[in-house]
Amino acid sequence: MASTQAIPAVEIQSSPAKGGRSRTKDPGLRVVGGRIYDSRNGKTCHQCRQKTMDVMAQCRILKERSKPCPITYCHKCLLNRYGEVAENVSQMENWHCPKCRGICNCSYCMKKKGHQPTGILAHTAKQNGFASVSELLLVKGPENFVYTREDAASMVKKKKRRMHEHISENDDAVVPKAHDDNEPAMASKSCWNHKKEVVHNEIPLPQGSILTNVAGVDMGPEDAGHALQFLEFCNAFGQAFDLTKGHAEAVIREMVKGRRGCRTQSSLVIQVHIQLLSLFQEDTDERCPTLSPTDGQNSWLLSLGEFVSKYPFMSKDFPPDCFDRGNGTYEELNVSGKLKLLNFLCDETLNTIELRDIIDEQNLEFHASRKEAKAKILAAKDKEKEVKKKTQDEIAKAILAKNGVPLSISEHDALMSQIKEETSQAHAEMEEAKAMVSTE
Repeated sequence: MASTQAIPAVEIQSSPAKGGRSRTKDPGLRVVGGRIYDSRNGKTCHQCRQKTMDVMAQCRILKERSKPCPITYCHKCLLNRYGEVAENVSQMENWHCPKCRGICNCSYCMKKKGHQPTGILAHTAKQNGFASVSELLLVKGPENFVYTREDAASMVKKKKRRMHEHISENDDAVVPKAHDDNEPAMASKSCWNHKKEVVHNEIPLPQGSILTNVAGVDMGPEDAGHALQFLEFCNAFGQAFDLTKGHAEAVIREMVKGRRGCRTQSSLVIQVHIQLLSLFQEDTDERCPTLSPTDGQNSWLLSLGEFVSKYPFMSKDFPPDCFDRGNGTYEELNVSGKLKLLNFLCDETLNTIELRDIIDEQNLEFHASRKEAKAKILAAKDKEKEVKKKTQDEIAKAILAKNGVPLSISEHDALMSQIKEETSQAHAEMEEAKAMVSTE
């Protein structure tokens, strides 16, 4: 039956020890994950050999001289190893413990029967569809689950090896040949290194599609990249030129399709060139007349020619005399030439004071938002730790406050459910803060 014993009133310290443990002023009492370990007042589980204040299942069989069997099992071991619930067996008047029934699979009893210890098999039993470890051993035999200390070391090695052997199941070219016992041990290592190289070289790259449509107009693949470069510039610095939504796309469409009867002064392309050139004039404090599409010798095209002539790499494709024949000269340029001139002006404006101020302002906003997101991550991590510590202390206090009666399984599960709910909420807040940093 479920055992009960008196629990001394012990004050739990606020600071947790390592590993999620709560220290107490009593050196013989410690709390780990809501489970109280008491070296003096606790009951020893025959299976795990731990002295705890958990719900215990007490054997009801009478031994010699009408003395009850002293064997007890904690509710966790009874459930995982034998598939029995401690609360249910406590209601049975004639319940015999697994040891008295001869089915105990603890390491001590297994050795006494001539078998080797099986180790932790609760997860293995559930993965194979068995209700308990006892049922798994009964069907498949204990000799198939021998566990030694060497096995623990080999499990670590297998886990590391598995990480390196993650290759495609359909790749026949990377299957290593069978190992020959006459070959030296280093042969398998060289085979593995060769296998890694084959996998690396034979990974197929995704086939991309050529971009030929930007801003709703078709253009050559060599011009699509230049068009996207201009759109990105307008997206970042459009505020400096008072560009409205869709303005940059309209400039691209006019370059490709033409103005279709619009007058020169209404050309969006020319207006953008004038805005960029005016920005240079303001940055250098040059006293130049206001640029206009139709101002004779002081037209925007002459100013563009003077600016291009200062850069030899541009003068090769656009000699100074090509800007002396009026606006018709610009119209004779193809789409590639117009985009090259436009992006050249955009790149050079990045050196002006106005755009540098915009860049610095954006950097300050970015670092401020990043700092705020990191602060939220730290706060979320602290909250997650506090929630775990708080819930563990609540479990320990609840057990100690019952005047010697341990928590029932239902009460324990309810408190554990609360831990999971609050911890998952704090973890979700931390993940949300991490997502903010990666997005920025």
